[in-house]
Amino acid sequence: SSRVRADALARERAAYERAERVVCMSRWAARSVVEAYGIPPAKVHVVRAGANLDEAAVASLPPPGPTDRSELRLGFVGKDWRRKGLPFLLEVAEAIEARGQRVRVLALGPSPADVPGHRLLEPLGFFDKTRDLARFAAAARRAHFGCLFSSAEALGISTLEFLRLGVPVAGLDVGGIPDCIDPGVGMLAPAAATPGEVAGGLLDLWDPMRYDGLLAAVLGRSGELTWDHAVTRLQALWPRA
Repeated sequence: SSRVRADALARERAAYERAERVVCMSRWAARSVVEAYGIPPAKVHVVRAGANLDEAAVASLPPPGPTDRSELRLGFVGKDWRRKGLPFLLEVAEAIEARGQRVRVLALGPSPADVPGHRLLEPLGFFDKTRDLARFAAAARRAHFGCLFSSAEALGISTLEFLRLGVPVAGLDVGGIPDCIDPGVGMLAPAAATPGEVAGGLLDLWDPMRYDGLLAAVLGRSGELTWDHAVTRLQALWPRA
């Protein structure tokens, strides 16, 4: 109800005003705290989250194997597949196929019974990352790009998961997604980009030399995408006594 919403927003504003610092996981969220709640920018900070993966289990995984270029595989993770852009991704795949490139979309998370039937879609179902990270990682690493083309997104944890596992990413400039796609690790397309425009960008990056460079950049930076790294950055906001 409007009364409950107004009460919740008033409580949030009061808490932000009393806080010594406000830490957000994305610049998009930080702008909301400043612009919607009127909090002074000087006390609002951004610390990106880590990938939601068990680091001990990640350490036990074998390194990524050689790239199979027989087809271009686009990965998708998320149960809320409509908001997270699976229909858009399928249109991107169709545009890639129309340009003569074999392509497939791998969908991790949603039930195969829930997603639309499509000749370019391989629905892989639910993965329990807590109990069987090796199976999730093997499926995610089949993709050449981890894709997130959401209509709304607070951060974009799935892109961090792909990157942590050594997979380049692609996404739209929506919500917190830009905070997950640093320069050199994938493609960030404008929010209003068409499927054809995204397809063209992905095909440019699929050039062997450019893609090998992407892989090297991702592997070089994947260690920054842990919660330990996020905690270190969080601690740096508080001077030691």
